[in-house]
Amino acid sequence: MSATPSASAPPLDRRRVLRLAGIRLGLAGAGAAAILAAPKIARRFDRLDPDHFALPALEDARGRGLASADLSGAPAVLCFWASWCPDCVHEHARLVELARSGVRLLGVAALDDGPRAARFLRERGDPFAATGLDAGGALLRGFGFRGVPGFVATGRAGERLLTHEGPIDDGLARGRLLTAYAAA
Repeated sequence: MSATPSASAPPLDRRRVLRLAGIRLGLAGAGAAAILAAPKIARRFDRLDPDHFALPALEDARGRGLASADLSGAPAVLCFWASWCPDCVHEHARLVELARSGVRLLGVAALDDGPRAARFLRERGDPFAATGLDAGGALLRGFGFRGVPGFVATGRAGERLLTHEGPIDDGLARGRLLTAYAAA
C-alpha cells in the first residue's frame, strides 16, 4: 500500500469546500433566526377570550382599562378602532353623537399605540365610558374581526346581539345597531 492518493478520488477544491461551508453557515443562521422570531410571529395570531379579558388603559387617558365585566350590567356597544384608521377617523364624530344621545359606548384601541390613541381622544372628544388598549389585536381577533373598525352590540348580561365588521353608515348606526342596543 502506498501513501499516494488514488487516481479515482477527485482532488479537493478549496473554493468548493469554502462555498459549501458558507452555505451551511447561512442556513444555520437562517434557522436560528426563524427559531428566535417564532414567539413574535405566534403573538400575531394570539387571541383573547372575548368572555374573559382585561385590557390596560390608554396612556394619558382618563379612567381605567376595559374588562369583560364591563360588558355586563347594561347594554353597550363595543367599538374597535384605531387612530391611524381612515374609516375610524371619519366616523368618530358619529360615535361622539351616539354617546351624547345616551348610547353606552366602550372602546378598544386595537392595533394602535397607547399615547397616540389617547391624544386622538383628547383632541376629537372621548365618547367611550371606558377604553382599553389592544395593541397586538388579540381581543380584536378573539371577537373574529380581521381589522378595524368593528362593532359589537351587547345586552344587559353581556351577550352579543350584533357584530359588524367595517365602517358604520347612517343606516347601520341608526338602524340595526341602535335597534339591537335598544332591545337589550
